[in-house]
Amino acid sequence: MTIRRRLLRLSEGAVDARTPLMAMIDVVFLLMIFFLFDFDAIREQQLVAALERPSATRSVAARSACWLTLRQEPDGGIGFRVDDGRWLRREKDLHTALQMSLARGGSSGTLIVDALEGVAFQEVIDALALGERCGAITTTLRVDQ
Repeated sequence: MTIRRRLLRLSEGAVDARTPLMAMIDVVFLLMIFFLFDFDAIREQQLVAALERPSATRSVAARSACWLTLRQEPDGGIGFRVDDGRWLRREKDLHTALQMSLARGGSSGTLIVDALEGVAFQEVIDALALGERCGAITTTLRVDQ
């Protein structure tokens, strides 16, 4: 018998095609334990915004910025106020007042939009776009916690 046949005969009986069941059970059990105990850690990794606490007085940067306040009017419209001025209803008046406030000497080009309770989010987006059209360099939202 040649070496080739001898090697072929030895290799034919040595192959075991069965899957080791105990190793598969261990892997499944470890994966199950990992997902059960790590589920709380996944929930804890959610994004949390670290916003500043509102203060009674405005900071120096906030005082040099232009403030645009939005409120829901009783008739369903939106009222606008620029820098503690009078409440405006027409967009043309708002556009003029906002441009003048952003162009004043002490302005930093920052627009802070303050939406009071009841204002729809779409109105806030429209106010941010209006501020950009009026020449605001930076726009931010005032957020209460």
